[in-house]
Amino acid sequence: LSVAYLQHSFLREVRKHFSQDSDPAYHAISTALLHGPRGRGHGLRCPRDGLVDCSYVDAVDKLLGPRMGRCATGRATVMLSWCWEYTASTVVSALLTWCKKTGQAPEDVLVWQCALCINQYRVEARKARQ
Repeated sequence: LSVAYLQHSFLREVRKHFSQDSDPAYHAISTALLHGPRGRGHGLRCPRDGLVDCSYVDAVDKLLGPRMGRCATGRATVMLSWCWEYTASTVVSALLTWCKKTGQAPEDVLVWQCALCINQYRVEARKARQ
């Protein structure tokens, strides 16, 4: 996902699910947006395994399509090393700071972040079988 998408659309979606003033960590975001019946990819076919329910990034790509999908999703240009205890605003703020320091436009930086790129429906299904 592009840093610009994370800054504008993702943070707006997080605030919509929680509250305008909240800044949840990714553990809470996962339950609300990344899997389960309210997850962004719920009911959408996964392009990787062909099963129903896909990752957040695949849902964004499918739902936005040619309208915005091309500038929101694509092959990652950076991989984010992070932890699930970070809040959404902490991650986005750090990415925006990095873009500024490296002279890159947030629209051009595509981030691979496991929470958003790995299909959390499959992760949760594996956990349930263990």
